[in-house]
Amino acid sequence: MNAREAKQDYRLIVTRDKISGAFARVFADIAGLIVGILPTVIVIAFCYADRRSRALATVQSKFISSGRRIITQYFASLMVLLLPVLAVAMYFTLRVVGLYPHQAIDLLAFMKATFIWVLPTLMISSAVGFMTYQLFGNFMGFALQIGWWLITTMIGSRRVDGNYGWLLMPRHNSLHNAAYFYDHLNELLVNRASYAVLALIMIGVAILIAQLRKGGLRLALSSHH
Repeated sequence: MNAREAKQDYRLIVTRDKISGAFARVFADIAGLIVGILPTVIVIAFCYADRRSRALATVQSKFISSGRRIITQYFASLMVLLLPVLAVAMYFTLRVVGLYPHQAIDLLAFMKATFIWVLPTLMISSAVGFMTYQLFGNFMGFALQIGWWLITTMIGSRRVDGNYGWLLMPRHNSLHNAAYFYDHLNELLVNRASYAVLALIMIGVAILIAQLRKGGLRLALSSHH
């Protein structure tokens, strides 16, 4: 940065970010990298353990709809996986308040970053787990998610101080470059909304596959009898 750009950056961090916004972007960047891959294997492992314990067969025998079961599991997984992110967000909020006691701090900056920036990535990685498990019934989905994660990471690494576009995990691993963030905020919001919608579509596909399989199972049982 030249002197003019540095002054503008400082002004944006103090006035619009209210200090904590700059830290929240870095937090969202790192948290996004983690939730872009970890939830997939956790969800698949949960579904696999469910099948091994025959819990799924018990649920199906009671004729609970596949849609209701998968939606309940999906949103339960989101809540459980989001809790650690929220806990860390609250911790860093307190840290920033302690570091800048005489500054006006945005106390909700980390929460906004969590729900707007990080949550859509978490929704996708969890949805991939549910959808691919319905398709393959094994850990194949984790391999697919690793590939997606690596491609996104490599593309995003070309500019980590501000790179949104259509990345699954938008990058902003810098306390600075605030002007880029505000100039591209609408792009980031469209990105996040699009991935949230895509995650819900994936869950819809998972439900459809489960219903088709359940219908096939009933048909097989009827023909057997």
